Amino acid sequence: RPLTADSMIELMADLFTELYDVPDGRMGQLISNAVANAPLSAVRDAYPVLVFDPGFSVAPRHYSLFLETLASQGYVVFAASHPYVTTLTVYPDGRTVEAVSEGALRAAWGVRAYFDAEFQDMWVPDIEFVLDQIDGLNQDDPQGMFAGRLDTSAFGFIGHSMGARTLTEVCLFDDRCAGVINLALNGTIMLSAM
Repeated sequence: RPLTADSMIELMADLFTELYDVPDGRMGQLISNAVANAPLSAVRDAYPVLVFDPGFSVAPRHYSLFLETLASQGYVVFAASHPYVTTLTVYPDGRTVEAVSEGALRAAWGVRAYFDAEFQDMWVPDIEFVLDQIDGLNQDDPQGMFAGRLDTSAFGFIGHSMGARTLTEVCLFDDRCAGVINLALNGTIMLSAM
C-alpha cells in the first residue's frame, strides 16, 4: 500500500515501540509540527538548503524537533536515510527497508571494518546522490514545489556522529558545500583543505 503521512507515523511508532520497549501506543502520541506536502512560502524567491545526515542506525525522525526548528527559520531541510543501516528507510513509492543487525553488517563487509566500509562505500555516495537529487528537484520538480525555489549554489551540511563524519568528507571534495556543522562527532578528523 502507498505510504501516507499517517501510515508513516504509525509505522515509525510501531518500530520505536519495539526498539525502545516503550509501552504500546505511547510513541504514537508524540506530536510533530511538520505538515506533509506544505507549500513553500512565497516570501522568498529561493530558499537556502540544509542537508542533515543522522548518526549510525538512527532515523531522521529522531531529530524532528531540531529539523523542524531549522525549517521554521527559513531553510529547506533535506534529511538522508541510509538503507539497511538507518532504523527505517522509506522510498517514495512506499517501500520500506529496516536496518539489518550488526552481525549482518559484519558478515556483509567481511574483513573490512563495517563502520569504515559503510562510510566509504555507502554513506558518502548516498550523500552525493541526495545532493544530485536536490539539484534535480530545483531544475525540474514533477510536483512543482521546489523547481527554481532552492538556492543550490551552496548547501549547508549538519551531521550527527557518523553523519557528521560523512558530511565533512563530502565537503572536502564537493564544491556545493558551504560549510559543515558537526554534532557529537566522535574521534578526530584530519582536514586537508576546507
